[in-house]
Amino acid sequence: MTENNHNREHALPSSSVNSQQQHESEPFSTTQSTTNNTIHHDEEDDDWEDVHDDEEDDDTLLELDEDHHPLCNSDNNHTSEVEVEAKQYSSDLGCSHYPHNCQIESPCCKEFFWCRVCHDNEAFQKCKCKVENMDRYSVKRVKCMRCGTIQSSDNVECENSECKTRFGEFYTCTICHIYSNDPKRPIYHCDGCKICRLGKREQFLHCYTCGACMAPNHKCIPQCMQSHCPICMEDLFSSRESVHLLKCGHPMHWKCFRNALKSRIYNCPLCQKYMVEISEESTRIIDEEIANTPLPKELQDKKVKILCNECLQRNDEAPFHIFGIKCPNCGSYNTKQIV
Repeated sequence: MTENNHNREHALPSSSVNSQQQHESEPFSTTQSTTNNTIHHDEEDDDWEDVHDDEEDDDTLLELDEDHHPLCNSDNNHTSEVEVEAKQYSSDLGCSHYPHNCQIESPCCKEFFWCRVCHDNEAFQKCKCKVENMDRYSVKRVKCMRCGTIQSSDNVECENSECKTRFGEFYTCTICHIYSNDPKRPIYHCDGCKICRLGKREQFLHCYTCGACMAPNHKCIPQCMQSHCPICMEDLFSSRESVHLLKCGHPMHWKCFRNALKSRIYNCPLCQKYMVEISEESTRIIDEEIANTPLPKELQDKKVKILCNECLQRNDEAPFHIFGIKCPNCGSYNTKQIV
């Protein structure tokens, strides 16, 4: 494999909310509720892409959202060196997934497409090809879109001596067959993930426990990235959406996480722990509401059996109230009655 990143000093890393990853998506960046972890996948598929949230921290896995990495301050009128270089290398060639100078030949239908995602979106969805996900590793030929020369996919530049166009000005991977002219979007190939990921290699490590590229300070959960989003059920490892690691360590799409909060869903669908940090002020408000709302006499001394979703402790004599049942052990109201 040949991996070229010609302008690493100008390639801006993608940030994650608190903890982020990205996948050839981009390494996985996970966003944790309060400490956010956002993961990103395939660069091509955007299986993972840098997605950064300025409100979140970077203790997640890999996140790939270059939109969070402006090249220059909006208050400045001058153009940065990165912008100049981006304009110099940007071209009208490529697709919405990657700007680059060649097309790859699909090993299944023998048609040329800008990238694997273009094949999956166009050929399969339009019933031209029976293969839903093109095998990125089996590509044998590419076509230079400057001169039209069809040649081996092992080439990093056109073999036509009168052309010599580089297929990817800033990145080329002859394993995944990904090419990019975008200096703002750093990419690297991970041998552990066996795909390319968005982001800077030095900012992530491949965690063999979690099964993906992660931020160094992530929380390990065995094969957590080899799972599906508990909201939309899409495969997380190969997803093109950013992935967020919850406080409990379970991953879900960043968009699904945000939509859940907008819908006032605050518990992890898998373990029922809070997805966000609950402040002491919030707990105090519930305490005051309970103190100011006496129950009917027949319910005032009622005790119930509960299981706390936060500390996982059982209690057989927790005071009952319609506004919430507080865990005597940790003080959380994230409890449920049991029989």
